[in-house]
Amino acid sequence: MSVSVIIPTYRGEKTIGRAIASVLVQGDAVDEILVIDNNENDDTVAAIKSLMLNSSVPIHIYRVNTQGAAKARNVGLKRAGGRWIQYLDDDDELLPGKVARQLSMIKPGDEWVMGTGEMVSPDGSGIVLQLAPDPWKGIVYNGGLGDMNSSLFLRDTLLTIDGQDETMINGIDVDMYFRLLKRKTRWVQDHELCSYYYNHDGYRLSRQVLPDLIRRDAELKFRVKSFLKQEREQYYQENRVFFETAILRGLVRLFVVDAESALKAFDRYFPKGFPEKIDPLILPDSISTFSYGLLGFKRTELLKSALRKIFR
Repeated sequence: MSVSVIIPTYRGEKTIGRAIASVLVQGDAVDEILVIDNNENDDTVAAIKSLMLNSSVPIHIYRVNTQGAAKARNVGLKRAGGRWIQYLDDDDELLPGKVARQLSMIKPGDEWVMGTGEMVSPDGSGIVLQLAPDPWKGIVYNGGLGDMNSSLFLRDTLLTIDGQDETMINGIDVDMYFRLLKRKTRWVQDHELCSYYYNHDGYRLSRQVLPDLIRRDAELKFRVKSFLKQEREQYYQENRVFFETAILRGLVRLFVVDAESALKAFDRYFPKGFPEKIDPLILPDSISTFSYGLLGFKRTELLKSALRKIFR
């Protein structure tokens, strides 16, 4: 089973070597590396060309004049020759044996290997994104579908959903996951640690518009709920409290960066008012939960905002 690794790069001169090195240690499990130069004018390409001299795996470089990770990945997807696709950001890395292990897990009909990744902070501490047993719950809560670096995708399946949404700057991965789940893509889960996602202080395009990312996240949770309510009604009703609380949690996060948008979204997402029940595992703050029932969403969040300013 052939594998193509797609690495979009932008300002990656200092980190692209580590990323490519982490691919090369995968050995024979990888057939080619496609580096998509995302319209950068630094020395990234020169750094890649120097790595090509001693690479045991063919490295191809393609240039995309329009900036955007989704556009770059889609260019790589169309040019890839492998049956399976491994995405990797230019400042992250795969762990040894990741690709071979996941290939060994694949059975006939499987299209997606969900992998477990670790988000590493600038101070070196890390948080492992555990995979949720139920992908529908994982997509709306706690990063339960892992990150793209940790996964492996069947190329033909990605092509059927037209790859990634090129209009998006951030939230690209969960949008793609949602479209994969809607088409009933067959998946398997790898619970061993697969990759490191470095949440460093440097440049990431997706991080430049944080309020937009949080708005998209809240909107996606609502879209998931709406889809399940219409297409899988029994499942939705059995898990309604979970999904409604996940949406509410997204609005709580949104309120901190954009109160007006959060209040408008609450009225749209909950036209009948505050949910009757809340899942304490998702919103464990019992005081806030009590306040929501007593004061409602707007007054509770305004009160919390005032308290944050007082005790800052």
